[in-house]
This record gives sequence, C-alpha cells and structure tokens, in this order.
Amino acid sequence: MSRSKLLVLLVFALLLGSFSSVLAQDEGLLIWADATRAPIFQDLGQQFEAEFGVPVEVAEIAFGDIRDQLLVAGPAGEGPDILIGAHDWVGQLVANGAIVPIEMGDLAGEFSESALNAFTYENTLWDVPYATENVALVRNVDLVPEAPATWG
Repeated sequence: MSRSKLLVLLVFALLLGSFSSVLAQDEGLLIWADATRAPIFQDLGQQFEAEFGVPVEVAEIAFGDIRDQLLVAGPAGEGPDILIGAHDWVGQLVANGAIVPIEMGDLAGEFSESALNAFTYENTLWDVPYATENVALVRNVDLVPEAPATWG
C-alpha cells in the first residue's frame, strides 16, 4: 500500500474516533467529495470498511456546491461526517458551526507543520489535510527579462 493511501486510511481512523456518537446512531460514515475525488474515496472507503467494519458512503457533489450545502445541512445535523474541501473554507465553516475541532494526538507527527497550520483557525485544528500543493510563478527571462515591480 502506498504511503499516501496509508495516510488517508490513518486519517479515516483518526476521524472515526471523532465520530463515535455519530457511528452509534448511523452505523456508517458519509463523505462528500467532488467528481474528481469521489471515486478515489469510494475505493478508500471500501478498504476502510473492510479493515474497520464501518460502512462508508461517498456522495458526489460539485466542488463549488460543497461548502454552501454544508452551511445549510451542517447546523441542521444533516451534513456529512467527512468532506473534501479547501483549507480556506475553515474560518467560515467554524463561524457557522458547521465543523468541529479535531484532536490529532500522536498522528500529528505524520503531517507537515505547514499542512496542519493551513487547517488551524484561532489556535484550534479543524480539519486534516489529505494532500498539499505548491503554487509557483515562473518567469521566462527570454520573454520578460526584468521582473515587474508590482502585480498590478
């Protein structure tokens, strides 16, 4: 099993503890993910169910709709147990009571500090990263020999 798949399964295991009261009622986990990620999490959900005996349902929702739907469904107690979304949603989701804090315990050492910081708001961890990305600006010095002084 690849390190990234193992890490996602570890995240599922971590979140399982966070949702013990939900699991006692529903007997399963509901994940919201977009069309790109849903098939991946369906496969991982099957692995998780095989290992932990907890069924996983993955609902495919357009990425642009996930946050808005959670803002309505979450406070009503009808949202997902896990959602795949952007780190810059955290502040709004916290302010609207749509997500709960996560206690990483010893698993925090499996993540880079900067990845966890991206999901930390008001000194509390609210989400767990399953991936990170690096955005860069590259300048072709043959086409633009001098770097601009401003972006405007």
